[in-house]
Amino acid sequence: MTHIEALGKISKFIANHFDEHSSANRLFHNLQHTQQVAETALQIAQHYKLDSKKLFIVQAASWFHDVNFLESPVQHEKKAAQIAEKFLEEISVDKDSIKSIKSCIMATMHPQKPKNLMERIVCDATMFHFGREDFAAKSKLLRKELYLITGRKIPKEEWIKRNTEFLQNHRFKTDYAKELFGDQQTKNMKKFMGKDMKKTNEIIPQKLQDSKLETAPNNHQPKTEKRPDRGIDTMFRISSNNHQALSQMADSKAHIMITVNSIIISVLLSVLFRSLDKEVHLAIPVALLLVVNVITIVFSILATRPNIPRGSFSKEELNNKKVNLLFFGNYYRMNLDDFSDGMGRLMEDRDFLYSSLIKNLHQQGLVLGSKYKLLRISYNVFMYGLIASVIAFGIAVFLKQY
Repeated sequence: MTHIEALGKISKFIANHFDEHSSANRLFHNLQHTQQVAETALQIAQHYKLDSKKLFIVQAASWFHDVNFLESPVQHEKKAAQIAEKFLEEISVDKDSIKSIKSCIMATMHPQKPKNLMERIVCDATMFHFGREDFAAKSKLLRKELYLITGRKIPKEEWIKRNTEFLQNHRFKTDYAKELFGDQQTKNMKKFMGKDMKKTNEIIPQKLQDSKLETAPNNHQPKTEKRPDRGIDTMFRISSNNHQALSQMADSKAHIMITVNSIIISVLLSVLFRSLDKEVHLAIPVALLLVVNVITIVFSILATRPNIPRGSFSKEELNNKKVNLLFFGNYYRMNLDDFSDGMGRLMEDRDFLYSSLIKNLHQQGLVLGSKYKLLRISYNVFMYGLIASVIAFGIAVFLKQY
């Protein structure tokens, strides 16, 4: 199983877990927050250009980090690591990766003590809200969530003091996270130090303001519907990044095939061809190997050869929303005014925007499918052709002796 397939199963498992354990008490540690943590972890990890395995470990740990917070707020990381280990074993993730994922989860326990870059990235991702403008609003949601879970109402003065201490003492572990969130964290700290929480009510959704903190923790509260825009955006971003990574992987594999077979052809032309006058029995095996090398190179080149569309679109296609403006091959021959007009309509029309994202994702998938199909042919030709050539060389040598 590839890392991308495993991540797909992990995200689906987490979404199902939150759905099966849905509760009106999940005001902060909900699926939306988990998606934001995973998105932040991916952003930081990509900045440091982690390889595919380390990128998988960071993302997996981010998805599992808060999976059990509602059931066990205190040291919930231990239970999360156990849940992660059990599920990852079921989907056949290797033991080394599982061990690293568990270590990343456990590194987020307070006080955070990460030992490597992956753990530092996960730690920073789980605390990203410290460097967000809506920190005060999130803080109030967390305070209410803790009350609903534990039944203990935390006085406002104590909560403000606790948040101020957290903001003063917390340090992001990676330089990139410091750059992203450091300035806003400082602003949040000053706000908590110098002002009370009244002004933060302005950014709390009205429905949450109307709900009273004194509500009994076991009372059933109606669920509030939330638009999944951030989750959708995250899905598109992750899918697009995965497609790009797969495309780069295919190009790299094709380059390997081209290089290896070019070297073999060079040896054939420079060494064996000169000896054919004396070693006539090797003519057929050499010719067979040469044909295999050439076919392999041809299919490898086809796998990496760019295919560009006509480069423009008509107003009718734009009006019917049948064009994908997110791919350069659809507009590289257009003038700036027409392209600007099309992009303006795309940004104003939400349905047009998402349909374009879907088309773009589908087109990327088609390109990947074509690449990997040609690449598979190239590898099959090389593998079976090499075996046949070795057998041919063996037969030729054997027949000469007899």
